[in-house]
Amino acid sequence: MATSFRLLILTGSILTLAACSSTAPVPQAQVDVTGPDSVVSAYDTSLVVPVTQTPTDDQWVDSVLTSLTLRQKVAQMIFPKVLAHYFSVDSKHYLRIQKLIQTDEIGGLVVFQGDVMAEATLLNEFQAMSRLPLWVMQDTENGLAMRIRNATLFPHIMSLGAIDDTVLTYQYARTIALENRAVGIHHALAPVIDVNNNPKNPVINVRSFGTDPKLVARHGLAYVRGTEDGGQIATIKHFPGHGDTDTDSHISLPVLNQSMERLDSVELYPYRYILRHNHPSVMIGHLAVNPSVFGRDPATLNQKMIRDLLSDHLGFSGFLVSDAMDMGAIERNYGPVNAAIMAVKAGLDAIILPIGEEQVIDGIVDAVKAGEISESRINESVRKILEYKSEFNLHKNRYTSLADVRKVVARADHLSKAEEVAFRSLTLLKNENNLVPFSQRTPSRLLVVYLADTEDPTIDDLFVSELRRHTGKTVEVVLLDRRSNSLDFDVATNRVSAFNQIILVTNMNILSGKNRVQLSAPLRTWIDRNETELQKRNTILISLGNPFVINSIRAADAVIATYSISDNSQRAVVAALMGETPFRGKLPVSLDAYPIGAGIQTRLPEAGAPGEELICEREHPSFNPVAQEADEAILEGVAPGMAISVVSRDKIWYQKAFGRLTYETTSASVTCSTLYDLASLTKVFATTMSVMILTEEEKLSPDQPIKTWYTALKDTVKQQITIRQLLTHTSGFESWRPFHKLGSPSAEAILDTILNARLHYSPGDSSIYSDWNFILLSDIIRKVTGKTLDQFAAERIYQPLGLRMTGFNPAGYPEEQMAPTENDQTWRMKVVRGSVHDETAQLLGGVSGHAGLFSTIREISVLTQLMVNNGRVGDVRLFQPETVKLFTSSQGLPGGRALGWDVKSPKGYTSAGSIMGPLTYGHLGFTGNSVWIDPQAGYGIILLSNRVYPTRDNKKISAFRPKMYDRIAEIARKVIR
Repeated sequence: MATSFRLLILTGSILTLAACSSTAPVPQAQVDVTGPDSVVSAYDTSLVVPVTQTPTDDQWVDSVLTSLTLRQKVAQMIFPKVLAHYFSVDSKHYLRIQKLIQTDEIGGLVVFQGDVMAEATLLNEFQAMSRLPLWVMQDTENGLAMRIRNATLFPHIMSLGAIDDTVLTYQYARTIALENRAVGIHHALAPVIDVNNNPKNPVINVRSFGTDPKLVARHGLAYVRGTEDGGQIATIKHFPGHGDTDTDSHISLPVLNQSMERLDSVELYPYRYILRHNHPSVMIGHLAVNPSVFGRDPATLNQKMIRDLLSDHLGFSGFLVSDAMDMGAIERNYGPVNAAIMAVKAGLDAIILPIGEEQVIDGIVDAVKAGEISESRINESVRKILEYKSEFNLHKNRYTSLADVRKVVARADHLSKAEEVAFRSLTLLKNENNLVPFSQRTPSRLLVVYLADTEDPTIDDLFVSELRRHTGKTVEVVLLDRRSNSLDFDVATNRVSAFNQIILVTNMNILSGKNRVQLSAPLRTWIDRNETELQKRNTILISLGNPFVINSIRAADAVIATYSISDNSQRAVVAALMGETPFRGKLPVSLDAYPIGAGIQTRLPEAGAPGEELICEREHPSFNPVAQEADEAILEGVAPGMAISVVSRDKIWYQKAFGRLTYETTSASVTCSTLYDLASLTKVFATTMSVMILTEEEKLSPDQPIKTWYTALKDTVKQQITIRQLLTHTSGFESWRPFHKLGSPSAEAILDTILNARLHYSPGDSSIYSDWNFILLSDIIRKVTGKTLDQFAAERIYQPLGLRMTGFNPAGYPEEQMAPTENDQTWRMKVVRGSVHDETAQLLGGVSGHAGLFSTIREISVLTQLMVNNGRVGDVRLFQPETVKLFTSSQGLPGGRALGWDVKSPKGYTSAGSIMGPLTYGHLGFTGNSVWIDPQAGYGIILLSNRVYPTRDNKKISAFRPKMYDRIAEIARKVIR
C-alpha cells in the first residue's frame, strides 16, 4: 500500500489471543481475535514505541479479497453513520447498524455524537458481530469531545495558527489520536487544511489554521505527524480547498471560479507541501472548482478533477475518502445511488454516510455488472481498506480495552494541554487607554453585554461567574441572543448608559449546516444603534469563537480574539483581563482593521528594581507596614522573594509579591502568578480537603480502620489505625525515611515498606508528625474514588473554584513563572524548579498526599478564603460549615492537632505568632510556606516563599514568620470586622 505512517505497537511481550466466534469463517492467515474486555491497550505509552509502517499481512489481504463476492467487496467501501449513545439491542438504530454489519457486511463505521464509554462499548459489540474487522472513522478535528462527551475538548485549530508553534500542534494532534485509539477509532477525519481566506465562509472559519497557505501547510503537516504518532491514520481535507467559499456544502453546492494559477498557489499549496513529506489519506470536498475546466460536478464526483489535480499534478495515489454523502450539495443535486456510482468512478475508496446504504451497494453492484465500473476498480479500493485493517493488526485483534479507556481519555495531562492552547492563543488586537489588564483604575462596577448566536439561556454563566470571582467587582450582565425581543434590546441600551466600563462578548460558534457566520440582524442593529454610546464607555470587545465578528463592531477600545467558545478559552480570557496570563497570540487571518500577524504581545507584570514589590491590586492602606517587613526580610536573606495575602470571608484585603525568584539580580521578579512548591501545605489543600469531601459523602469516616482497604495487613495493632489517627499524626508511624538514598524504590515498594514498618508507639498513645500518614491517605483516596489524588482534587476542589494553576506536576509554564527550590547537589544534581522538592514525593511520581502541590498566592488565597468562610467561596460551596468545624478543631489526642490541620500552640513557640486567637488553625510547608486562619476573627494570612533556595540549611524564616504574622494580625483585628 502507498501509505506510510507511524503506528504504536506492543513490545516486550507476545499476546496470547483467544478466538472469537463469528457468523461465518473468514479465510485468513493465523487469525486470533481477543475478546472485547481482555485486550491489552495498544496505545498505553508504557508499552509502546513508535515505528515506521507495520508491514501488511499480504496473505490475509489476498485471501480475503479473493473470497469476497462482488457485493461484499462493494460493501467494504461503505461507511454509515453510527451514534455512540446508549441503545437497547432492540432499538431501531442498533438493529439498523446490526443489519448493515451482519447482512450487508459493510467495511466500517463513522462515529458521531455519544459518550466515551458508550462509544468504546458499542464499537466492541459491533466488532464482535462483524465477520471481517470494521474500520472505524471519526471527525475529531479539535478533540474526541468534538463528538463525544467526557473526552478532552481543545480550542479550534485556528488557535494553533495564532500560537504558531508546530511542536504544540503536533502534541495537540497526538493527544487527540491517543484518545481516539483508546475508544476504538482508527482513522481521524482531520486535519482541515483549507486556507480560510473568505470572512463570509460559514463552515470552515475557526476550523482552519488561518489565511496564509504556508502557515496552514506547516501546521497541517505537524498535525498529520502527531495523529500518526498517536496511532491513527490522518486525513487532510477538503480537497481541493473549501476556504474561499461563502456557501455551506452541507446545504448547497459551492462553486469556486479561481484561476488555475490561484488554485495552485493558494488552495493546493498545503496539499503539495504535506504530500511531499507524508502520505495521509485525503478527503474530497463537495465543491465545484473552475467550471470552465472541470465542469460543474463537485470534486467528490469529478473524475477529471481528481485525476488531473490530485493524481497527476500532486502525484497522489493513496486512500481517498468522500465527504459526507448525505450533505445538501450531493443529496439535492444527484441522488444517493447516482452520487455513489460517480464517486467510485472518480476514484474514491471510502463512501461515507450515504443515504440508503443497501440501495447504494446494490446500485454500485449493478453499475459493475453493466460494465459502467470495472471490478478491478472495486478491487483497488477494497485492497486499500483491507491493507489498512491489516496494518493495524485488526485481523488479529479488533477490540479496544474498556479497562484502559479511563487511563487515556481526559487524562490530566491531556486536559492541561487543551488549557495551554487556550491560554497561549489569546490575541490582543487593540488596547487603547491600557484597559487590559484591569488595574486600580478599573471601575468597581462592570456591565457585560453578552451577544450569542444561540437560544441557550445559560451560555453566559461561565464567563460571568469567572469574572465575578476573579475581580471581586460588581458585575451586571445583559444577555442578547436569538430569543431577545425589542424590550430586551431597549433594556440593554439603558444599562449601557449607566456604566463606565462595558465588556462586550460575542459568542459565535461555527456550526455545519446552519449557514451563519455573522451576528444575527437584530444583534447587528443593536450594535450599530449603540455605537456612539459604547465608544464613550471604555468598551472591551471579546470575540469568543469566530474572529470575523470583530469586523462588525467598531465601538471598542480594546479587542480580544480567542478563536474558541470552550470553557478553557473563557477562563483564559478572564485570567488575561486580570493580568494573570499574558497575551501571546497573533492573528492568523486578515480582518478589516487588523492584518495577519497583528497582536499586542504582553508579559506578566514585574517589578522595576531589585526588591521592589509587585502590586497585585489588592492593597489596603492599613497594611502598608507589611511591605517594609517583607523588604527587610529579603535583604536579610530570609528568602529571595515572597508573596503575602490577607483574606476575610468575603474579601481579599491585601495581596502582594516581593523580591525575585533567586538572589541573582537578573532573576525574574515574584508576581502573584508565581508558582510555588507548597510542600506540606499539600496535606491540607489537597489531601485533607479531599477527605473532607469524602466524609460528607459518607465514603470515608474518621474512625474507619485502615484494614478496610489493606486487608492483607498481618499486624493486628496496625489494622486498627484509623483515618482520624492518620490525620492527627497519632498512628504510630515514624516520621519519614530517605527513600531516595535507599536505591530509589518504586511507589509500590515505598507503600509496602510503610505498611510493613514497625510502629514506634501504639496508635493514639503519642504523636510523631509523619509524612507516611498522608502517603497512606492519598492511597486510600485512590482506592475509594478510583482516581489519583491529583485527579480527584482537580475535579472536586480546584476546577469548581476556577483554579487553573493549582495542581501537581506543573507543565508548560515558563521558567520565570516558577520559583526554584533547592540547588540539589546530592541526588538530582540540579536546581529543582517545576518538580517537587520533597524526594519521596518525587519518587512517587510527583503526586503524594504529603507533598507535591503547586500554586500561586492568588489561588491559595481562594482556598484559604474557602476555609475562612466555612466551606464557601462566592456561589460555590464545597463543604458544610459543620465539616469545617470538625476538621479544624483539636481532637483531644496527643499533639493536640485537628484533622489534617495544625492548631496554634497555646504556649511556647508558634509560627502563627502571639496575636491570632486561641482557635487558630493552619499548616506549614517545608519550602517556606504557611497559612494560619483565625475563625473567630474571620481572616486568614498566607505566606509563600522559597526559603530553601539555594539550600535547605537557611532557617531564618523561623524567626521571621511569627513576627510577620503578629504584624499582620495586629492590623487585621482593627480593620477586619
